[in-house]
Amino acid sequence: MKLTPAVVALAALWGCASSNPPAPAGAGSRQVVSSQPGSPGTPPVAPSAETLPDSLKTDAWAYYGLANSKPVDMVIAVQGNSATYTGSQTTTLTGVKDGKAQYSVSRTGGLADQLGSSEELSLEPEGVYTTKSDIATINKELQLPSHLKPGNSWHEALHAQTRGKEMSLDMSNKVVGVQHIDTKAGPYDALLVTTSGGGSIGDQKVRISTKTWYVKGIGVAKMEMVTTAGSAPAKTITLQLAK
Repeated sequence: MKLTPAVVALAALWGCASSNPPAPAGAGSRQVVSSQPGSPGTPPVAPSAETLPDSLKTDAWAYYGLANSKPVDMVIAVQGNSATYTGSQTTTLTGVKDGKAQYSVSRTGGLADQLGSSEELSLEPEGVYTTKSDIATINKELQLPSHLKPGNSWHEALHAQTRGKEMSLDMSNKVVGVQHIDTKAGPYDALLVTTSGGGSIGDQKVRISTKTWYVKGIGVAKMEMVTTAGSAPAKTITLQLAK
């Protein structure tokens, strides 16, 4: 999992207390498409990772944790806010067609309140993209490219609207390498990807820098984002695996 930078930035800049209730279970998810034929009236058979073509089993697939269908518990903390927000995230393969795979992401608890209860992803030969979020109107956004060799870099022009605010960000990303990290769920060897850039959120100019550590088969183990809005002091938001 990598969270949409604009949405995470909003949580850091304007606080995590959301007045929006969690979306109903299953909201925003795609209908499961059967990967095997069935008789009329038979419930569709959910596709499995075995149905993925080899062209999709890339570094992005592995480090984004798309092979893991089990819930992942996470906790969010924001500098200056004594509360923490916990919940789980589950990623489900919903269809494979035309050399691409579709996934639905569902969140619970405080994680859903702050970052949205559902997202849709597209796994393509070029990488993993977010295509829809119930908390933001976004363009198709690259989360991770297919190759994650240390030193590789890429650029993102992000445009979104969420919680009544327009966002436009230009971000540069770089794969640093594997590092040993500690999380509330324990230690991991994780691949560090850094992100830096800026733009505007609402009527404020912002600068954002992020360190995100990915673990194969799990996804994001830890994320640290530092944001600056106008002349205000920098603020830090941390997301990590929970026990």
